[in-house]
Amino acid sequence: MKKKVIGILATVSLTFTLGACGQQNNVGDNNKQNSTTMSDILNSKSDREIVMVNESTDSESPKISWAGTIGKGKIDLHPYEVGSFKDGKDFTFDSVKNLNLKEFKEKLKEQDNNYQESDSNGNDIKIQTGKVNGKIILHSADGKETQSINLDFNTKNRGSVEDKDAMVNPEFSEIKGKQEGWLAMSTNQEEDPSTIMIKAKKDEKSLDFENVKKAKKEYKNVEVVK
Repeated sequence: MKKKVIGILATVSLTFTLGACGQQNNVGDNNKQNSTTMSDILNSKSDREIVMVNESTDSESPKISWAGTIGKGKIDLHPYEVGSFKDGKDFTFDSVKNLNLKEFKEKLKEQDNNYQESDSNGNDIKIQTGKVNGKIILHSADGKETQSINLDFNTKNRGSVEDKDAMVNPEFSEIKGKQEGWLAMSTNQEEDPSTIMIKAKKDEKSLDFENVKKAKKEYKNVEVVK
C-alpha cells in the first residue's frame, strides 16, 4: 500500500500543515536499520515518551490530547483531551519536545495536578494513571501487510469516555518520518487528523509498519484485525 510521507517543520515550533511532497513510499520501504515499529517500541527494554497531538489547533504548537510512556510491554497514558487546565494555559508539544525522560515524567505530574474534568452532573472526575499491559492492534486486509495500527490497554479511571476513546480508538496509517527528534504517524482524516509522536533514538529516522506474521511470531501482545 502506498503512503504519502507528509510533514513540514516550522521555523520555531512544530506544525502539521499537510501537503503533498511528491513522494510515495510502499509499506516497508524504509531502511530497516533506521526505522522501528510500534510493536518493537512497546516490547523494548526501556520506556519512551509518547504523545498524541491534534493537528487542528489555533496555537503556535499542537495541543496534546494525551501523553505518557510506552515500553517493557506496558503503556501509561495521561488524558488531557476534553477537560481544562487550572492555569488557563494550553498543554502543547513545544513544552515537552526537548525534555529528557525524567523531566517529561515530572511535567506530566505537574499537568495532572493542573488538569481538571467534570462529568455530566458537574462532579469532578477522578483520574488514575499508571503502567498497565499494552497491546498493538494491526489492521491488515490480507494478513501480511499492515495498513494501520492502534493502541489497546485497560483505560479504566483514565478520564471521561472521550478521553478513553482518544487513547485507543484512533487508527494511525500515515507515516510522517522524524519531526524534531520524534517519530510521527497520523490518522488519515482530511479534517482534524491526530498524530502520535514517540521520542526517537539517535539513529532512528521513521516508524514503519509491522510485517504481520513476523510481529505475531515475536510478540504475544500483538493482535491482527482484518
